[in-house]
Amino acid sequence: MALGHLWKRLIGSKETTEILPTDIVVFIVGPSGSGKSSFLRELVRNQNVQVNKGQKPCTKRVNAERCRFKEIANDIVVVDTPSFHTYVDPDGEVVMKNWMSSKYTTRCKAAVLLYMHDIATYEKDPNLAVRKHLDTFLRTFPQGTVIPQTIHVVPILDRGMKKPVPEEKIAHRMAALRKQVDETNASMFHMIFDGTPETAWSIVQELLDREASRTDLL
Repeated sequence: MALGHLWKRLIGSKETTEILPTDIVVFIVGPSGSGKSSFLRELVRNQNVQVNKGQKPCTKRVNAERCRFKEIANDIVVVDTPSFHTYVDPDGEVVMKNWMSSKYTTRCKAAVLLYMHDIATYEKDPNLAVRKHLDTFLRTFPQGTVIPQTIHVVPILDRGMKKPVPEEKIAHRMAALRKQVDETNASMFHMIFDGTPETAWSIVQELLDREASRTDLL
């Protein structure tokens, strides 16, 4: 089932800590600086969602936004998670486990994982490995809760950088990311998130179209 023009159906969004049995939860996961908070802010166009352009991790807590849509029975709860393996307090894994044990206690309708990966970063840094972050994140789920059955990897690239990444290097890093994705139980988006609301919505649109065709969601 194609949902079509999802952004036109958005009634509104607000911060929430409640997860309902009818909710579809989309977890945004990725290394520090990979664009998780930027993605959420552009998606909901909420200037209160903090975004950090520096090197230090900005998301030190869990931010969840409940999005409601016309003609769609299920709310979409988008969860911006803290970064792991940053060696900066507070530890992201501990923060996520605490949130899961106190907020993610009701079995939701479904859970999906969006993994954000900045292809402009140094690709051989072991702390940027896809599997390392996915394994850490999946450890935070309490027993009996809905663990994401599908993982979708989203390449990120800020086209407005002072020193643009050459196209041949982008192609090389996309291939390297594809290799990492193939080694995990995940799929990869061909679309690159460039920091705009349009691409954020297009990615979520494709994500939900994939999930709707796979299950009876929405």
